Amino acid sequence: MKKALLLIFLLNCGIGISQNKFPVFEQIAFEYYSKEILKKHPVKKRITLNRYYSNYQQGGTYIPDKNCFKNNLEVKNLIEIDKDKYRQNNNESDKFEFDLSKIDKKKFKIRKKEKNRYPKLFFSYPLVSKKNPNRIFVNVLELYDLKVNAYHIEINLKGEVVDWCHTLHEI
Repeated sequence: MKKALLLIFLLNCGIGISQNKFPVFEQIAFEYYSKEILKKHPVKKRITLNRYYSNYQQGGTYIPDKNCFKNNLEVKNLIEIDKDKYRQNNNESDKFEFDLSKIDKKKFKIRKKEKNRYPKLFFSYPLVSKKNPNRIFVNVLELYDLKVNAYHIEINLKGEVVDWCHTLHEI
């Protein structure tokens, strides 16, 4: 009887849920962008940031063309990650606020309130390939007044960056 109560208690505490835990794909994409991509594509001014993921996500998603990645991608097979499993809307979740403790303050400026200062950084909600659920994509969008540099980053379920490519869009 005591063992059954202990088992029920442990299951209610979330012990059995840990298998569904995803890495924070936007954080991984941001760290890769700040350490690797900015070396190849530097910006002239500091990039404006905000602490919360919801402030970063833009409604329009820039989809790369099918030849952008080394391993071709069928764009029509991309869907958003299941929001209930990803748990980003919970403000106690690790997916609610960016960890900006290690940022280079010469490259980035953290804003508390939204202002129209460019360049700004936005992220797409993580997208997954229906045909290959191990392929996760996050778009890092450098927004300027009249253009968007879109960096499409492919991440696997282990949280490792597999590939990335760049597209330019005019507004």
